[in-house]
Parts: sequence; structure tokens; C-alpha cells
Amino acid sequence: VLLTNVHTCGCYLSITPTSNLSSESYPPKWSIGSQEVYGESLSGLITVESETAKNYRFVIRVRSETHRVMQIDRLAESEIGFQPVPLSPMAELRKLPFGAKEISFFETTGSRKGYVRNSFKPYERLLMSWWSMDWRVGEDKDFGPSEKTGALFYTSLKFWAWERSDMWNFAEFLDYWGWDL
Repeated sequence: VLLTNVHTCGCYLSITPTSNLSSESYPPKWSIGSQEVYGESLSGLITVESETAKNYRFVIRVRSETHRVMQIDRLAESEIGFQPVPLSPMAELRKLPFGAKEISFFETTGSRKGYVRNSFKPYERLLMSWWSMDWRVGEDKDFGPSEKTGALFYTSLKFWAWERSDMWNFAEFLDYWGWDL
């Protein structure tokens, strides 16, 4: 019913409803024509016909310089002229081959637990940490319950809204952003 895209730092969030979601669930003043997401104009609605949905795939085009979503399409499998990206469980990121052993993509102990190894963002820290109240603002993090991962996957820079905008609790996250599901 919704296509949700976000960077692994919690930034550049886009939520696009499909025609399978009643318009009564949309946030107030939602435009089905388009939505502006950090300089990109994305569709405000993706039409999906249930009887043909199995023959179509969502195609998400990402801008090469910024990795921001720049276009979302729904194309017939026969129209897709490139190799689809296979999906893998998040758990595979915690057991990456590294020489003769396996390591996690994420820090597993200490004050950086739950953050991507070596994902420091000095410019974000310098320019945004003081007003966002987060020393690690912009750093890529693990997705899961913060009690387990060590990092809260918030999507709002308002420090008082971090818990409500945490994507792990998807129902509360949607409510925070105005969706009534």
C-alpha cells in the first residue's frame, strides 16, 4: 500500500502511496500529483491494478551523485532493460566474509554500536549536530529495535520527535508523518 524509501542515516525520506490505499489514509493536504523530496519531484501516487500487479515491478531510479530517489516507476517485467537488484535479509550484513572470519557491517560494541563501520560524517557533525542535538547526525546505522542494534533509526531531525519518527515502530512512524493506517 505504501512505497517507503530512506537513506541508511534516516534522511531523505519519501513515502508514496499506491492506489491500494484509501485516500482517507493520506496526510492532510497530500498531493497525488507530486511530492517534493529534497530537490527531487516524485509521484504522489502509484497506480496498481491488482489483477496485473504480479507482472509488474517497482523500479526505483537513484541519482548517482547523491543516491537520492529521483524517480519511481511501475514497469512490466518485459520493459525492464536491466538486471534487477536481488534482495537479501539484513542479517547477512552481520556476517560478511573478511579473510578467514566473518565481521559485521555495523559496530557491535562500544559507543558506536549500531552504526556502520567507518561511517563518520564530519560535515554533518560540524554543521548540524549542535542544533539537531545528535553528535552522530547523518551517520549510517543499523535498522532494528534500538535496544538490540544500539542506534535509533529516527527520520526527523527534531530531537523531541526521534522516538515517534523511528522507522522500526512502523505504525507510530506512519502516524508521526501524518498517515492514518
